[in-house]
Order: sequence, then structure tokens, then C-alpha cells
Amino acid sequence: MHVAYDTELTPYKFHVSEDIYTSILLHGDREHRWRSVMHPEIESKMLSPQDLLTWMIQRFKYAAGSLDILLHDTIFRNSKIKLSIAQTLMYGTTFWSYLACLWNTVFLISPLVYLFTGILPVSAYSTPFYLHFLPFFLFSELAFMFGMWGISAWDGKSSYLSLFAMNLRALVTVLRGEKTKFHVTPKERQSGWDTGCTAVYAGGCQIAY
Repeated sequence: MHVAYDTELTPYKFHVSEDIYTSILLHGDREHRWRSVMHPEIESKMLSPQDLLTWMIQRFKYAAGSLDILLHDTIFRNSKIKLSIAQTLMYGTTFWSYLACLWNTVFLISPLVYLFTGILPVSAYSTPFYLHFLPFFLFSELAFMFGMWGISAWDGKSSYLSLFAMNLRALVTVLRGEKTKFHVTPKERQSGWDTGCTAVYAGGCQIAY
């Protein structure tokens, strides 16, 4: 067991977020040109978190691991790794999403600032403001609607906002240089609120061409 943990298996990378780290190594491999494809059949099944405590443990691990790659790793500056523009944007979007805790905190405290100080978060409710805001808002909503056709996007939006405190804690943990340990997600229900998650997710695979 100790030998397995001490030995790096190229291109696999031991990391708390080993899945996305290894995917970046595969996609950026200059020699083998690995590609990801959607597999039509179920290869593996696993239970999603059965309670709030387990769900939070899993999400904290995702957030801290991704932020550690973004802030402390040189994977995007490694000359041996070459990602396409589309791949860079997609991975960058994933890492960027975990920084939402910063501006979500500002959004959430803005009403309190206005309530106690009378300072408006936006003081330019004029034609130029709406000319910039409305196109962005409408195209963003249309993108969500067409990209998630037939699937409610409300759960994603609500979790995006509600997770700001945990993501902020993950960001502070990474900035302080604390190592995020890999905790296997418990398979049995722990103490805590029930998340109602009983769905089974299918796995994917990496195929080389």
C-alpha cells in the first residue's frame, strides 16, 4: 500500500482532486493526444451523499482541491502540457466558479450595508446601465435555458449561492497553505440533515486515439 502511494503512475496524479488533475494531464499530453468521449453505457454505479454532512465533506474536498490546483500548481504553466483554447476555457471556468464565494459575499452583505449606511450598491440607474445589464442578463438566461433544456436550473443556482460560505472556507484553507486531506465519501448515512439524494450516477472513461 505504501509503495502505491509513493509511486506516481503517469499520467495519473495523486491529488485530492485527482480526477480533474489527471484529466488535464491527459488532455494536455503532447505525445498521446488523449480525448474524452461520452460513453453510452453505464460502466460503474455509485451512491451520491445520503445526508447533509456527507454532502458538505464531499463539496469541501472538491472546492479545496480545485482551488489548490488553481493557486498552487503550475499545471497551466507547464511547457509539457498543451491544452486547446476550448479546453483551457472549460477547465478555467471550473476553477473560476469556486471563486464565486468572493463576489457572492459582496452581493449578500450589500443590502445590509445599504440598510445601515444608506449607500447604494449601484447609483447609476440610467440608460447606459440598462444597455449593459439587460443584454448580459437576457443572453445568460437564454444560455441556461437552451443548455439545460428540460432540466430545472434552479437547484444549480441555489446551491451556487448557498455554498459561498463553504467555498470561502476552502479558499482560506488553501491560501493559508493547509493541506486538504483525501477523505473517502462515507457510504453510510451520517448524522445530519437528509439531502434527499438517492440518484445513481454513471461513470465515464478516457479513450486514446
